[in-house]
Amino acid sequence: MCSLLVVPLSSDVSRWGAALTMGALSAGTGAIAFLWFAMALTAAGTGAPFLVVLAPLGWGALVFGVALLTKARTGR
Repeated sequence: MCSLLVVPLSSDVSRWGAALTMGALSAGTGAIAFLWFAMALTAAGTGAPFLVVLAPLGWGALVFGVALLTKARTGR
């Protein structure tokens, strides 16, 4: 995760840009992890297994909100 954040956050980005990057990467990597679980539910024959992938999207939205609302503390 840290290696994915180096490139977009290495430049001087706005607060919105940084929060969007954090939320999108959290949702993207979470969706990749939850795809295995969705495939297992599909193999078991449960209904609507794709809804499991919505959990990481909600997590990404939460990370976006927290990253947007928190203020960076400067060391003095």
